[in-house]
Amino acid sequence: MPRPMEEEIVAETARLAIRWWRKEDAEALFRIFGDPAVHRYSGAVPYANVDQARAWLEREVELAPARGFGLGTPG
Repeated sequence: MPRPMEEEIVAETARLAIRWWRKEDAEALFRIFGDPAVHRYSGAVPYANVDQARAWLEREVELAPARGFGLGTPG
């Protein structure tokens, strides 16, 4: 039986592990996607607060298993 997506390591090297988003990632997600420089060329609006990151993660953690894939960028 497959492990839950939020616990599964998708790819791993000696220096990097790629895994599914977790609800606990909200602070880190906000530090990245709240930075206007990250969105300079994407056209997305930076998150104004950590609650926006939490809301995106809540949706993503619920929807990814049904889709069979996770979205890499919030927004």
